[in-house]
Parts: sequence; structure tokens; C-alpha cells
Amino acid sequence: MKIDDLAHELEEVARKLSVRVSYEDLRWEGPGGKGGSCRVHDERRIIINKALNKEDRARILARELGKFPLEEMSVPPGVREFIDDSRVDLAPEGP
Repeated sequence: MKIDDLAHELEEVARKLSVRVSYEDLRWEGPGGKGGSCRVHDERRIIINKALNKEDRARILARELGKFPLEEMSVPPGVREFIDDSRVDLAPEGP
């Protein structure tokens, strides 16, 4: 799947979860400011650094979506695999 198509599908998953996705200038976060999820009042949001390349933006979006319960949701297999892979990236390393 092309990265643009994958990003679109990830944004669709976010929409189904009622999560607002935005791409912002996060230079004020310093060089490591890539993005993450938060809640603003009653709105769940994922904010991603717009300066990142397309693949990094998709990976961060997938990582944050992986924090939501997606088991009962209809998600295309390739998109689900990408999200699951991002969950593995988040797993803490053992001793």
C-alpha cells in the first residue's frame, strides 16, 4: 500500500474513533517533538509534527491509534498490521 493511501486509511480510523488529527508546527517542542495524543476538553486529538516526512507521520499516527481499542472495529488488514507493528515499537524492552 502506498504511504499516501495508508495515511488516508489511518485518518479514516481516527475519524471512526472520533479522534481529530492535525498536523502542526511543533518546532517549539524542540528537535524531538514528533507528536502524540491528548484530550482537549471532551475532544480526543492526535497532533503530529507537519515537518516530518510522510512515513514518519503515518508511523506516529499508527502508534497513537494503537492506544485505542480497535479489536471490534473494521480496519483493512494492511492498516491493522501497520498499527500492530507500531504497538510493537512501543513495547518496553526487557532487562
